[in-house]
Amino acid sequence: MRALLAGSALAVLAVAAFAAFAATGLAAETVSIQGSMPNGGCGPVQPVSTAGPSRIVVHVSATAAENGPPATGPVYTQILNSSGGVLASGPTAYNATSGGTYGVRVCSTANPENTSMLQYNGDIAVLPPATLVSAATGKAGIRHGAAIAWFTVNAKDGHVIMRVDDALHKVHLGASTGLKATLSVNRAVISGHGMTLVVTGHGVQQRVAFHSPSYSVSGLVVRNGITIA
Repeated sequence: MRALLAGSALAVLAVAAFAAFAATGLAAETVSIQGSMPNGGCGPVQPVSTAGPSRIVVHVSATAAENGPPATGPVYTQILNSSGGVLASGPTAYNATSGGTYGVRVCSTANPENTSMLQYNGDIAVLPPATLVSAATGKAGIRHGAAIAWFTVNAKDGHVIMRVDDALHKVHLGASTGLKATLSVNRAVISGHGMTLVVTGHGVQQRVAFHSPSYSVSGLVVRNGITIA
């Protein structure tokens, strides 16, 4: 089994933090989360209170096998209304259109490769609606044949660093100057020195495409992930 990064939206233990962040309109706040869910089921519903329209974005690392349906992946999130009805299933981010109480839970796709109970942990950010994206950071791995190609990104405060490592194919590329980052919700494009890296989506739905004169590869993220916020 491998740790898998899955995008989801769920409550943190200190639920009051959600209302505070949404009401004040502060920059993204990050809080750690952890819990468990059954193989092929969902963890407990956790309430999230918002004072107004908000955008909830969470990355979660879970002990789950990497295969799963394209619509949800092996680990996904269900977002519920105050009555328990499912508003969305599988998203990596959710736009709450009004203040109130939402229910969120982390779920997994049934897989005989997994144990009966799966553990997850990660972090959550609650953002004001239409928040400007100002950073892309993290390390994501995608499959390239029998190898994992790794992409490391640190783009914030006007400075951009990028590395590409594929040990099996003896590829090690990168730059810490001369790069440009174009950021938007769920999308980051980094270019320079003849290289272009495009990251779209979050969590199990995140995809990476990289092109240079000597090396090109693309695919869904299967290890870790790059946070765009």
